[in-house]
Amino acid sequence: MTGDGVTRGMTEEIRLCAAALFRILGKDVATVDEFVMEVSLGQKWFSPSEAKTLLEVLRRCGTVDVRDGYVRPSGDLSGTEIPLGYRPPRDILETKCQTQKDEGGDPFPSLVSAAAEAGVQRREFIQESNRIHRDLGIDISAAALIALRDAGVDIAPHVDRVRSWIRGSGITPS
Repeated sequence: MTGDGVTRGMTEEIRLCAAALFRILGKDVATVDEFVMEVSLGQKWFSPSEAKTLLEVLRRCGTVDVRDGYVRPSGDLSGTEIPLGYRPPRDILETKCQTQKDEGGDPFPSLVSAAAEAGVQRREFIQESNRIHRDLGIDISAAALIALRDAGVDIAPHVDRVRSWIRGSGITPS
């Protein structure tokens, strides 16, 4: 995302996405699993692992709160107009939001960057991370660490951040 207009537009898209999902669910609170199931299987917007990424993007951007396995809107979304047949754009998954704890944010994008700097193709790295995530049922960032290690990259600089992320995210693999 470059420029304030693009970031502002994506912020509105994030709010629209959360409003649409909670309207579809018909309630103001859902479990993490309900959220993932509705995004992936119910609406077929994204795969289950991408649904978890979407949830994390919404959380980082301050649109939802995730606590004790429950997802709630962090503000009033009821007034948001949702276009008929709404479907979020794929690039919503790559949204970078500024949070108070930027350093504690999702480490996955920095792991993708570390892989690219080491000469690993971005697409192949993400596919391998998703495969490991799916096969082992672990957090995508932990899976990315494994993929990075398997690609021969030193993971030591990333381990503590991933560990902190997993402990503090509130999102558990299903």
